[in-house]
Amino acid sequence: MAAATTSGLAIALGSNAINNLPAGLAVSATALQAHSPERVIDAMLIGVDLGPNLSITGSLATILWLLSIRCEGEEVDFMKFFKIGSVVMLPALVLAMGARLLIGHSGIPAEERDEQLMGLSIYRHRRHLAGCRRTH
Repeated sequence: MAAATTSGLAIALGSNAINNLPAGLAVSATALQAHSPERVIDAMLIGVDLGPNLSITGSLATILWLLSIRCEGEEVDFMKFFKIGSVVMLPALVLAMGARLLIGHSGIPAEERDEQLMGLSIYRHRRHLAGCRRTH
């Protein structure tokens, strides 16, 4: 359990330092090569998904959403995002990892977890940005 918690927290914070996409790719490759236990992989997946909500630079999706918000005339600076992220992300991370560690087997196929670790869900924001560029 300690390895899972440490891994999840490390990747959550690391995602803010180098962005969750490269962090997820590195962690995914490492976890697969090390044949990490399911709980560790799931904790890292939670960390790479929730951790980037701490700062603007944490994920490409956040950067894309900020571009969309700016197209609408709103401004969110780094410190405002960080303050809100601290209040929201940290408890969400602790609760999600705690729940996952208490549940046991997740039942999620390994391939699906690996795809999520690689950050493939970021592409859903493309349409919104394309529409924003056309109207402004």
